[in-house]
Amino acid sequence: MRSNGKCDTVLLGIMVVISSFIGASCSKEAPEAMKPRPVKTITVAEPASVYERVFSGQLNASEGTGIGFQVGGRIVLLAVKVGQRLEKGQVLAKLDDSDYKNQLSDAEAQNSQAKQELQRTKRLFEAGNASRSQFDSANAREQSTEAALEQAKRRVRDCVLVMPYSGLIGNVAGEVQQVVSAGQEIVSIQGNEGLEFQIGVPADLVGEIEDGLVASITISGRDDLSYTGKVTEISPQMATNTTYPVTIALEGEDERIRAGMDGVAKVWLPLAGGGIVTIPLECVVAQAGTEPFVWLVRATTLNLGIIERAPISIGDLRPDGEVAVISGLETGDVLVSRGVHRVEAGLQVRLD
Repeated sequence: MRSNGKCDTVLLGIMVVISSFIGASCSKEAPEAMKPRPVKTITVAEPASVYERVFSGQLNASEGTGIGFQVGGRIVLLAVKVGQRLEKGQVLAKLDDSDYKNQLSDAEAQNSQAKQELQRTKRLFEAGNASRSQFDSANAREQSTEAALEQAKRRVRDCVLVMPYSGLIGNVAGEVQQVVSAGQEIVSIQGNEGLEFQIGVPADLVGEIEDGLVASITISGRDDLSYTGKVTEISPQMATNTTYPVTIALEGEDERIRAGMDGVAKVWLPLAGGGIVTIPLECVVAQAGTEPFVWLVRATTLNLGIIERAPISIGDLRPDGEVAVISGLETGDVLVSRGVHRVEAGLQVRLD
């Protein structure tokens, strides 16, 4: 039987359409498998016996003092500037000493006259031509003028202000041509014995601070200025801010730091009942009606793992924000530390 040409053409077209559908479906890729979710983790460390506390404080000069002239007058020389390092005995400032030198000249003349009068009276007394009272009076006047002479000399010397010990100039309060009174502070000095860092420790913690406790001190805004120090003094009296002043002596010297700079001191204090495993509080999941648990990551390959739910028994919240774990964890366990409410048991994860 001869086939109909028109029917053959229709059949061929249908076959072409079917083939194109089949080819298109075969060319599509299979759905991509779900990738493991990346998670932040922490590893449970060995049981801690200490915890870190941070206290703010300020640098002070361990041998700092403010000094001034022992006499009043007008400043004619001020030869220092802040931050300058000077040695013991170097001149800091001078007063106009003209009046004091005039007083010294008068004292020298009076003392010379009194000495001559004493010698004359002594000769007369030994010859029997002067009484004992006359000799005693001349002797007393000589001693009085001698004391006045020494005082006049000292006043002239006191017109020159010198370094009492080697150190740095912390502050300059006076100015040239300024009239100052005796004892008025002109210069403050920071000694070479090093700096001290003073902190305030609350009453509930001061009992844990001991002499010799090591501290790490960092100057505010300067991570490159970090130093080691040791506690040297614990005040027995509470300060006005209800804390106890604690002094930490810095080790070594650094010309970049000055008294008055602010910073923080890190100290490590003993944990009550030390030897307990601690983890960050954000690792713990606490839901109503269930005991606390954490998400434990069981490794399957180098950086992949499966999440498991691990019930734990927790203790006190530590001052550093970690919580004590009484049971349920071991050293080396890997825990999810971020997004604990967005994961579930059996989820495959990638350790980030």
